[in-house]
Amino acid sequence: MTPNELLSSTVAMFEALLVTPDQQAPMLEAAMRAYQTKAGVRKKIMVNAYVIDTPPAFACIASASDAEGDAVFPEAELEDGKIAIESDAQLPVTLYYFVDLCALNKESDHLPQTSISLIQRHLFTQLERENDKRIAQMQGMMDAELGEVTSAESKDMRLQQIEEQMTAEGAFAQPLSIH
Repeated sequence: MTPNELLSSTVAMFEALLVTPDQQAPMLEAAMRAYQTKAGVRKKIMVNAYVIDTPPAFACIASASDAEGDAVFPEAELEDGKIAIESDAQLPVTLYYFVDLCALNKESDHLPQTSISLIQRHLFTQLERENDKRIAQMQGMMDAELGEVTSAESKDMRLQQIEEQMTAEGAFAQPLSIH
């Protein structure tokens, strides 16, 4: 599922949404950034050269080991878009890196399957909090009851619980080991 598909499916969960598309996009970014910060997404690639281009949506190197299982300490040159492997490393090198979710193409790149549920819950809660705020404003202006509106504090608590779950289930919670 792409980030924009996730946004569309989340927006479709609302009967009436008063949050505009221009306001929805930053909320999607915030949900993805929360997942990236709290959980992290780690990818693995096999490297058969001493200098390679950084992978798409590269954030930083997590760990690396060479063909003999020895630790390798690659240098990421983000300005050049290159990763340099030590010349004494035995190829191929197994490189783990963290993904910058917000650098993904929102139309074509897919979110990791394991991240979708928590990102969607985070996004839904943000949208619900803003929507409830707007409904409450309308109720005040119209002096009418438009439905049940829960407190912003309860939404903030739910966001905190979601972020705690992200931390518990994410790549940062998985131990990295170098042999």
